[in-house]
Amino acid sequence: MLDIDKRLIHAFVLLGRQYLVTEYVVKRRKPKVLASFERALKSKKQDIQDVLRVYELAFSIVDNIVRYEKIASILPRFSQKSDEFKLFSSKLSGMKELRNLLQHINGDIDTEFESPILGGVSWVRNDINYVAAFNDVGVKRSIPGLVLDTKENKFTKDFCYVHNGKYYDLSLAIEGCREYQKHVEEKCQVNIDGKPYKANEHFLALAMAFKPIDNATQQGVPADAKKRRG
Repeated sequence: MLDIDKRLIHAFVLLGRQYLVTEYVVKRRKPKVLASFERALKSKKQDIQDVLRVYELAFSIVDNIVRYEKIASILPRFSQKSDEFKLFSSKLSGMKELRNLLQHINGDIDTEFESPILGGVSWVRNDINYVAAFNDVGVKRSIPGLVLDTKENKFTKDFCYVHNGKYYDLSLAIEGCREYQKHVEEKCQVNIDGKPYKANEHFLALAMAFKPIDNATQQGVPADAKKRRG
């Protein structure tokens, strides 16, 4: 097997595993976290914990998407000049920039802000725009809501991270990852024992218990042997 094909297999497996993690956050955590926030508002029992969970969710989505993009960009035999990769890259536009902004957050200290410091998360459900953000006391900030197209009478985006007035489209990035993963799986197949490799079928779930070692065993003599000698 050529070295490039070995690298392709490793990268293919890694990309699949990262995709599973990303999809878990999007499919399992995102609906629960956003629904909990919405219920709290409707019942007028909103709490800081609801806001924090939304931030945590957004940070996780951004981080996982950027990791997926990094692996996809070095996938052997898949050209970054292809139409599929260009479309994928365009849909993830700004994700790496946002991740860097959040990682090097100390830069926000000397920045003049339009929206709240640290930004906010904004999304739409049933024509209602929900916003999770901190409130900057003593200064005027714009609310990081989504843009409404008055001609079409609908919001132009449905799930965004808004940082200093710039909208980072999380829904579009998620869509881009899904489309590119489908493309990769159509073009590349790894077989194990004659069956296609699927990342969700190969995992470990262990519980390992350790017992203390007595002095006799530590000295190289089994405990029962010591008793027999005595």
